[in-house]
Amino acid sequence: MRQFAMWTLAVVCVFGLSRVAGAQDPPKKAKPTPQQIFDKLDTNHDGKLSLEEYKANPRVKSPEEAEKRFAKFDTDGDKSVTLEEFKAGIEKLASHKKEGKKEKKN
Repeated sequence: MRQFAMWTLAVVCVFGLSRVAGAQDPPKKAKPTPQQIFDKLDTNHDGKLSLEEYKANPRVKSPEEAEKRFAKFDTDGDKSVTLEEFKAGIEKLASHKKEGKKEKKN
């Protein structure tokens, strides 16, 4: 009887561990591209973002932050942000974040 209990325990452990080892994390959501973000924010579909459209961005924490970023993105000063300006602004933000992380590590 004791040997049966040991075999049963061994089988349960092996199957339990194989299930845990075989379990995979759910796939991560793909990060949206700048084009996808821009298209979602461009609610009137005119190919450019107004300040009001940009303020609707859920990634921006406050209206003041939205205004500052919008002004940086609007490189030609025409009070709208094109896809090209948006992509360039996103790249600048990403590079500043990477530089900040490198400084923290050092």
